[in-house]
Amino acid sequence: MIEGVAHTANEFIAAHPGYYRLADAADRAADQFSVTEADEVIIDDKVAGYRLSDYLAWSGHRREYDRQGDETHTETSRLYLPGKMQGADRVRAGGALAFPSRRKIDLDPLLYFAAAGFPREESWRRRWQTAQGSDVKLDDFERADAGQRFEEAVFVRQAHSLVLFGLIAADEDPGRQARRAELTALKDQQWLAGVAEDLIAEIERRKQIDALENALKTQPPPRSPSSTQRSRKG
Repeated sequence: MIEGVAHTANEFIAAHPGYYRLADAADRAADQFSVTEADEVIIDDKVAGYRLSDYLAWSGHRREYDRQGDETHTETSRLYLPGKMQGADRVRAGGALAFPSRRKIDLDPLLYFAAAGFPREESWRRRWQTAQGSDVKLDDFERADAGQRFEEAVFVRQAHSLVLFGLIAADEDPGRQARRAELTALKDQQWLAGVAEDLIAEIERRKQIDALENALKTQPPPRSPSSTQRSRKG
C-alpha cells in the first residue's frame, strides 16, 4: 500500500489560524500515544494507491454496516487490514502531496474538528449535532477562549486519534494476535483440565452401558415353563 500526504493548504492556515492552532495542539498531545507510522492501519483514501492484484488478493472493497444500520466508511483501511495480515506493508510517498477540499469544514467546522476529519456514520453525526448544535463558524475558532469553549470537541478529537492511531493498530498487530491466539489456546487447555475427570468418567459409564446392552442382546431367551408346571402352579 502506497500512501501520499494530505496537506492543509497554506491559504487555509492563513485564513483560519485559530482552527489550525487548536487542531495542531490537540493532535500533538495525542500523538505521543500513537503507534509508529509503519504500524498504522488507517489509510487516507484520497492519497492511497495499490495494485489491482493486491486489491483482489485482499478481498476488494465491501460495503459494511454497523449495528444501527449505518454504512461504515474508511474502505481503504478495511481493505488494507487483510493485506497486512498477509504480509503487506504501508509505504509513505512523502513527495506525493494532496490538498483536500475544505468544503466539509465550512459546512460544519465543529463536527469536522471533533472527528479529526475522519468520516463518521450518520447516527453519530446526528447525535453530535443534537448535543452541540451546528451553528459554530470557522471564525469562532479565532476567539481568545476557543480552547475553553471547544474543550469537549478537543477531547473527542483526541479520543478519535487515540483509537484510530493507537488502539486499532495495536489490536491488529500480528504479534498481539499471536499472543491472543496463545491465550485462547491456554484457556481451552485450562477448561479441558477442569472437566477432564468428568469426561473420562462419562466415557467409562457409556462404555459400561454399551457392554451391558451387548451382553443382553447375546443372551439366549429364557425357557418357557411346561404345561405341567403351569398346572401345578395353578
